[in-house]
Amino acid sequence: MKNFVHLHVHTDHSFLDGCAKVPVLIGRVKELGMPAVAMTDHGNMCGAIDFYQAALKAGVKPIIGMEAYFVNDHSMLDHPKRDREKSDDIDGVESDTTMLQPQNFPKFQIHHKTLLAQNYEGFLNLAKLTSESYLKGFYRRPRIDTDLLAKYSKGIIALSGCLNGVASQYLLYSDYESARAVTAKFVDIFGRDNYYIEIQNHFLPPQKKIIPGLIKLAREFGLKLIATNDTHYVRKDDAAAHDAMLCIQTGSVISETKRMRYPNNEFYVKSREEMEIAFPELPEALDNTLELAEKVEIKIPMGENHYPRYQKPADLKFDRRKEKRGLGAERQERGFLAVARKARRAYGKRAAAFRFEQKGSETPLRRRLRQPFGIRPQRRRNARPRKISLRQARLRTLYNSGRGLC
Repeated sequence: MKNFVHLHVHTDHSFLDGCAKVPVLIGRVKELGMPAVAMTDHGNMCGAIDFYQAALKAGVKPIIGMEAYFVNDHSMLDHPKRDREKSDDIDGVESDTTMLQPQNFPKFQIHHKTLLAQNYEGFLNLAKLTSESYLKGFYRRPRIDTDLLAKYSKGIIALSGCLNGVASQYLLYSDYESARAVTAKFVDIFGRDNYYIEIQNHFLPPQKKIIPGLIKLAREFGLKLIATNDTHYVRKDDAAAHDAMLCIQTGSVISETKRMRYPNNEFYVKSREEMEIAFPELPEALDNTLELAEKVEIKIPMGENHYPRYQKPADLKFDRRKEKRGLGAERQERGFLAVARKARRAYGKRAAAFRFEQKGSETPLRRRLRQPFGIRPQRRRNARPRKISLRQARLRTLYNSGRGLC
């Protein structure tokens, strides 16, 4: 019997939105006998390496991705005021169905885009996309746009997205032509082999409305369907814990009636049999998940240093020998000054006053420390030790301790 691969999964790195811990997730996938699993956290790849290593250790193929925040009708550098307050939440669908017409389509919305790394180059491009989204595109969410996606599209497999995907939103507002146009744009960016139409069924009326349009798009453009389950927790019983997490995110309490909540408890890691219940007439959409997983071959080199490489300006000249000599003199000067500070504290200004200059092996500091108190640099072998005062002994100790620096 054929199995199934989950390609739309939010781990606990979808902060305060996903509560599927990586070890628990991998254990459940292993229990169901699935050969691979994807990680598609919201707008980030913070858990990519932990997920990658845990999956390999368990013998499951890791598919690294993310659910990017995508803007379609404006640039990621713009900060326009959006028409609708709720734009990227599962409960943000317009409740008045009469409003779901093409002329009422909200502007300046933040959509979702499922992106998966096919190889190591795709992994690096995903990292660049999420970095740019935080550095340049952050406005309410870390956003990317069409130009940035086209620039870093190589090595990436893309899905059309969940209910908040661009094409899905156009179909929700009964605008098939706009959905068709945006699908053509993504096909041009990724190619037919690396672009799939994503369908989901959590038994919600909006999903039921858009699935026929998504199937029509797939047939028209010769694209394959991919069935996914928008997974936010591992088991069905975890729905209550996930609901409590949403309350923490939104600053509300469970008893409130008007708050963000998921409409049911279908957002978990389902088995192949459970997915067949959701898509009884589209078994190929389940089989295509296995085909996509086979296309992914990602090997991340571990234990290597990746330091940035800086280009030296053409007008900058560097003499290593000259700089080395200058550094040595600076260190020697610091040594002299350290001994002088010790002498100043112990014997006053007279013993510490000197200028930094060196003449052969004899330095002014050594001469000044030696001459007033009769301290010789060397003593003849077998000579009788001279009797010196306690003050001279302390100064001699100070002098000898500074010989390595002077």
